[in-house]
Amino acid sequence: MADYVNSNIFQLANVEAEREVLAGCLSDDNIWQAVSPLLADDLFTDYESRKAYGIMRQMEREGKAMEYSEFGQRFASVHGQLGLFMIGSITSYELTRQRAELLRELSTKRKLYALCTKGMTIATDPTAGIEDFEKLLNDLRDTSASADTGEQSFSDTVKLLRQDMAGRIAGTAEQGMMTGLHIFDSHFGLHAGDLVIFAGRTSQGKSTLATTIARNMALMGTPSAYYSLEMGAKQLTARIMARDTMLSSSRMLYDKMNDGELARFDQQAATMQNLPIYYDDKSKTSFRRLTTSIRAMVRKHAIRIAFIDYLQILANGSGDNREQLIGDMARDLKRLAVELNICIVAISQLSRAKDKPEPTLMEMRGSGQIEEACDTAVLVYRPFVYGIERYKDSTLTYGTAQLTIAKGRNIGLAQEVVAFNGELTYFYDRTEKQVTLQAQSAGWSDNDEQLPF
Repeated sequence: MADYVNSNIFQLANVEAEREVLAGCLSDDNIWQAVSPLLADDLFTDYESRKAYGIMRQMEREGKAMEYSEFGQRFASVHGQLGLFMIGSITSYELTRQRAELLRELSTKRKLYALCTKGMTIATDPTAGIEDFEKLLNDLRDTSASADTGEQSFSDTVKLLRQDMAGRIAGTAEQGMMTGLHIFDSHFGLHAGDLVIFAGRTSQGKSTLATTIARNMALMGTPSAYYSLEMGAKQLTARIMARDTMLSSSRMLYDKMNDGELARFDQQAATMQNLPIYYDDKSKTSFRRLTTSIRAMVRKHAIRIAFIDYLQILANGSGDNREQLIGDMARDLKRLAVELNICIVAISQLSRAKDKPEPTLMEMRGSGQIEEACDTAVLVYRPFVYGIERYKDSTLTYGTAQLTIAKGRNIGLAQEVVAFNGELTYFYDRTEKQVTLQAQSAGWSDNDEQLPF
């Protein structure tokens, strides 16, 4: 009977799938980060695979990225030459995850099979007592419960929702991240797990909107990572500090400042130098390295939001192929936001349109279908750039921008005109005094009723 049991347990193993999972994880650190929570030592029945998995877990504990060369050296130093099976063909996250789920299912079946076999032994043992059956039943319940399917009842989720509501009243539950801009904060801010797209044509202030929010959030204690494909870390810092130092970023970067300006910079630097904003210029060479860096930022600095400026630069392709690449990246970023429980803001460049400068949501569909992947789509529009002096309600466009939440899966739709300071590169909510001073400095002679309050 023992031989029969062992042969059937052996049939509940899939050595090829074990090796494919490890090969997939070694092919891309992103795949390892996403799939490793599904893995455990008892999933691997193959000796070489089990040893390989142990080394990978050791690398993880040491904070090492999962890459083949270092892994191979470690394996060879302890266990000898690594089998060629580890250089596998599976490189996609989805296929590796499917194989991992299969291994989990097989592992649970092996445990249940062994317990059922033990039950047959107990049933034919005249000396077995009722306590033996009770222990067996408890083991069966524990094993079945460990095979978590992710199922939840409506009753369970009602209780979780009620706990969240009570937590927000008590101030203990996680809420939306405030941005310092009314159009977002009146809709409870930006939210973990969401992919947010800032879209607009060139020179509309998309990057300025992102750096404004990063600065505002940092001052409120929210850590962020900022990846600009066009600017370096020093340039971004100059932009973020311009508002508080009252010095333009170009002056800080390239001009010779006087003693008073330098003293003003030093004073603000002393208060702002510890803001939780992080950069990684070396990660911007590929989409894979960028997502790996975001994972590392979450581990090292507990960031809650990541800004990517901008998406199209990462896509190496042309025509339909490039649109598909951008769409795939947007969907991957959405999955990453959910997995890491952070908000990801990606900037999207829209093509020029001389006859109709105001952007629309439909135009985002031509940018790799990113509109379908995102939770929130914000359109940025500065009509003054196109020589348009007034909005449809006759208010002035000078020193302003129109922000439109054209898609709000979780927050709804909205549109507001905000103030824009081009010299110091930041957005802010408008007040009557601020708009009046801006209009007067521009030489406008309109009365207050015509100003865009």
